Amino acid sequence: MAPPRAVSAAVAVTIALHVLEQPDTHQAGERMRELVEAMRDELGQISVTSIDSWGSGLSTVLNAVHLAALAPSLRPSEMLRCRTPSTMPRRPAKTDRDIARRARKIPSMFWPSWTVRLTPDGGTYPRILAPVMAACLLIIDGRVSLEDAARHLSGVTDGIDISRILQRLDDQDHWTDTITALARLADHLDTAGVPIDYQRRRRLDYSDLLPHDRPSAPHWHDPRQRAP
Repeated sequence: MAPPRAVSAAVAVTIALHVLEQPDTHQAGERMRELVEAMRDELGQISVTSIDSWGSGLSTVLNAVHLAALAPSLRPSEMLRCRTPSTMPRRPAKTDRDIARRARKIPSMFWPSWTVRLTPDGGTYPRILAPVMAACLLIIDGRVSLEDAARHLSGVTDGIDISRILQRLDDQDHWTDTITALARLADHLDTAGVPIDYQRRRRLDYSDLLPHDRPSAPHWHDPRQRAP
């Protein structure tokens, strides 16, 4: 990959040093962003995977800087996958088995206390927001599609709703804080034990729990009444 001319190498080294002398990943990403935008003008689409043909030998730090540079142009789902607000953004590394294991620890309807805290300004129906937030936990650090994330939750939401709500969350001032909170929760679930197997609960058959020929509410005996 050596440039054909010495002047090209000198320019590249100068730009690289200007990026690498920054004190943290995100400030380095801001410096690299100018270069990325210039490349986009020449090459068209610049994405998380656009460096795969030549960037396989990049260090963890330089990969993080590249993701930080791309962050403002990424879709909300990609920001979740790559944990872009974190100190060291990274490409998704969890396998499908890892995500399936995490799904066993997540209810189809996100925990109410978390849902309330992460509700966007203007409000969103909890019955729509809660399953989307649960799906977000399956997207973090994983490669599952939005539809597959919904499928893990037994179809209580779908890819269209997930994408729509993510777009709305992305418009909020606290979107990066939301990503950070969800990423930390996902990390906790990956390492902690959970007393409820939510995937098993989703697969339980409740069809015979209360047959149609039985009343929906039992007639409780009032102990104050005398038996006939």
